[in-house]
Amino acid sequence: MLTPASRGPPEAFIMSLVAAHTSIPLPRVRRSIPWDHTHLIFMEYIEGEDLEVAWPNLSLWGKFRVMWTIRSYVRQLRRVPLPHPTIPGPFDGSGVAFHCNGRPFTENGAGPFATYGDMVAWFQRKLLIADAYRKSNGVPPAPTNMSFDDSEPLVLVHGDICMRNIRLGKDGTVWLIDWGFSGAFPPWFEYSGIMAYDDGRGTPKLWLKSVTFMAGCYKRQHIFLQRIEVALVLWAMDL
Repeated sequence: MLTPASRGPPEAFIMSLVAAHTSIPLPRVRRSIPWDHTHLIFMEYIEGEDLEVAWPNLSLWGKFRVMWTIRSYVRQLRRVPLPHPTIPGPFDGSGVAFHCNGRPFTENGAGPFATYGDMVAWFQRKLLIADAYRKSNGVPPAPTNMSFDDSEPLVLVHGDICMRNIRLGKDGTVWLIDWGFSGAFPPWFEYSGIMAYDDGRGTPKLWLKSVTFMAGCYKRQHIFLQRIEVALVLWAMDL
């Protein structure tokens, strides 16, 4: 049982929490060492092949098996009990809010946010900035009936489920690695994290078409993030 005494970097804590509450195969954290205002995390190396390398050689059934497995992992993550379910972002069990990183935020990250409402307000400010930019530059306005969707409670989200973060073990085990963007976020962040790779850089169409199957249908919420992208890129400071 993990308690607030289990202090350390959020990534290591979250990985331990996942290992304790799910059947998801992930690397074991061997040691965490403070270094230069951060932590170095040492974990086991998983032998195998990244999914982006293995994908072309998989049969249709083999590809479906991987997607079905990821679907089950996402559902398991959403059932993991959060130590502080009203505080968004990475966590270490202490109740302290941490800086948020990942694709939904600026390149410099954002926060920390003391409450879910604080994070929602940050995204709404980015929406205002993006819309003001469009108006001042003569860019056609985005749909006006959108706002940040906070209708569902925070859940545990991996945040970067992509083909290079899925490793196929030599025995066929589907491993989920690189938990650096994980934390307590709305469930639709998982969908958006996968769809972020729909960038024309070679992500297989079958994989992208299966995102709804793996993470649920959150197209409208993902469009919201696309709408505020200009504010995330051009105004990277945490405004």
